[in-house]
Amino acid sequence: MTRGRQGKQDIVLRPRDRQLLQEVVSQGGTDRLARIARSLAESEPGREAVPVRTQRLYTSLYHDHLRRLVDAGLVTYSEENGEIQLTSRGRSLWTDDG
Repeated sequence: MTRGRQGKQDIVLRPRDRQLLQEVVSQGGTDRLARIARSLAESEPGREAVPVRTQRLYTSLYHDHLRRLVDAGLVTYSEENGEIQLTSRGRSLWTDDG
């Protein structure tokens, strides 16, 4: 696990959390969960077909990693359109730690 710092608090980022944040940052601070899942699925080796990996990753990102980042105040998420937006706290963490 990687530790990032925000003020006096430590935020623990798992590797997949960092990948999710990196994808959002690489898109200028706003991205869609479906695009991120597809991008990660395409970049990972494996025997599963990309659509299968994409669905598996989407589910994992949505139920685990995204929720953790939202709860930590690093990103916001719109259920309506699947958009993830980096917050100022997330941007600060990424700048300090990324």
